[in-house]
Amino acid sequence: MYEVVKGQILDQQLMPGDKVTIDRIARALNCSSVSVREALTRLHVEGLLQFVPYRGYVVTELLDEKSFRNLYDVRVLLELYAIEKAAVRVNEHDLDELSKILNVTVEADPTYEHYQPFVAVDQAFHRRILELSGNSYLTDLWDSLHIHLHLARFYRKNGYVDSTEGQKEHDIILDALSKHDPVEARRAMKAHLTGSYERLWSGVSPDTNA
Repeated sequence: MYEVVKGQILDQQLMPGDKVTIDRIARALNCSSVSVREALTRLHVEGLLQFVPYRGYVVTELLDEKSFRNLYDVRVLLELYAIEKAAVRVNEHDLDELSKILNVTVEADPTYEHYQPFVAVDQAFHRRILELSGNSYLTDLWDSLHIHLHLARFYRKNGYVDSTEGQKEHDIILDALSKHDPVEARRAMKAHLTGSYERLWSGVSPDTNA
C-alpha cells in the first residue's frame, strides 16, 4: 500500500497540493482503511505528505530552488566527510558488498515503476558508504533528510532519469575506495553529487518555483 501511494505521488498522479483521503484511496484500491492510514502516516514522516488542520493529508509541494540547494549542501557536507573516513576503513568484504549493490540492471524510464530500482540502488550505495565511515550519527542524520524521495520527485517532472551517468559515477567512486585514497574518493563523490545536482535542477522549469 505504501509503495502504491508513493508511486502515485512520484508519478504525479497525485499532484502537489492534492488532498489525500483515507476513504477514497481505500475504495479505489479495494483495501482496508487501516493499511491506508499506516501508509499515509509513513509518507507524512518521510515528507511526501503534509497534515493540514481541517483538510487532512495533502501532497507536499516540490522543493523550490533554495530548498533544493540547501538539501544538496547538507548532503555534500555529510557524504564528503563520510567517504574520506570510509576510504581509510574499507576492506575487501566491504568493497565486494558495494560492488554487489551496483550490480543491478536499472531502467531510465521516468515512471516510478521503472526507475524505482535505480533509486533503491543509489540509496543503498550512498547509505552503505555513510555506514562505512564508522559514525552512526552521520547515517541517522542522512536518513532523516529522506534525500532520495525528494529528488526522485523531479524525475517525472523532468521526463529524465540520470541512471546512465549515475551508474558510471558510482563505478568511479568504488574504484577510488578500492585504492583507499580519501582524497581521490572525496573528489569522485564531489563530482558525482555536483553532476547529480546539475542534471536534476537543469531540467526543472521555472514554474516549479511558483
